[in-house]
Amino acid sequence: MRTLIGMLCCAVLAAQTAPDAADKVMVDGDVSAPLTLTVADLAKMPRETAVLTEMDGSRTAYGGVALTELLKKAGIPFGKEMRGKALAGYVLAEARDGYQVVFSLGELDPGVGGTRVVVADRRDG
Repeated sequence: MRTLIGMLCCAVLAAQTAPDAADKVMVDGDVSAPLTLTVADLAKMPRETAVLTEMDGSRTAYGGVALTELLKKAGIPFGKEMRGKALAGYVLAEARDGYQVVFSLGELDPGVGGTRVVVADRRDG
């Protein structure tokens, strides 16, 4: 449970109550189909909600797109193809404020690690 909360914290750092239309999510590097997605693009993708419970018991709901969906759209294979060398792949997520976090592709794959990470663009609504 502690790991899941930690991962959700990392994924929702960029969430805003009123997203700026200029905000973008970019997926580039060693991918077959680099992406640049706007808030409007994200709104058209399958949505997920992650609820984060703080130490004081307060709860915040974040809405967004599963990171694995963005990576699949960029050409990252999951499932049967997530074996061998592919397991050494990683995602370096960087926020506008310079905050960085690294996820291995294996830990994100539902069949291997299954860590649920949401790239949030909405908070409490």
